[in-house]
Amino acid sequence: PVVAAHEDKSYYLTHNFSGDESLHGAVSLALACGGRIGGRNTVLNAHTMADWSMFRAVRALCDQAYLDEHPHVYLMAHNGTRLRGTWFAGARFHGWDPWPERAEFDSDVDFARWLGKVEEGNWLRADPVPDESSRILTCYTCARTPGKYGMRALFAVLEEA
Repeated sequence: PVVAAHEDKSYYLTHNFSGDESLHGAVSLALACGGRIGGRNTVLNAHTMADWSMFRAVRALCDQAYLDEHPHVYLMAHNGTRLRGTWFAGARFHGWDPWPERAEFDSDVDFARWLGKVEEGNWLRADPVPDESSRILTCYTCARTPGKYGMRALFAVLEEA
């Protein structure tokens, strides 16, 4: 399950779906999404766990062969809407520059600029190529690898399933 964002951005890193303290936390929808799945950019985040629970799959999808075998992600909104995402990009970023978390855009041009930033750091070879009319799913987590970037994100084009 995906939980709606809490006012404290880090709350669901230490609490589960039921609100109990948990080492695993929960997958949470970013506060910027306004509680909606399927907007221009639906942003989800969670821990990367060594036991493959939570978002470790985000790390696995960084491997092109794994991505080729697992090209889709599926979501169902609380209203019953079913969505299918097709992965198209992956990027590493600094936690102090959380540009992938952006959910709202002032215009199609603003959104196109954001998509350009996604493509700048993209390490994946995947289709489709999104445009200004696309809806995006962004899943991000800590990178857990040495280096200058502490976070990683995967991006999928969302369509009704």
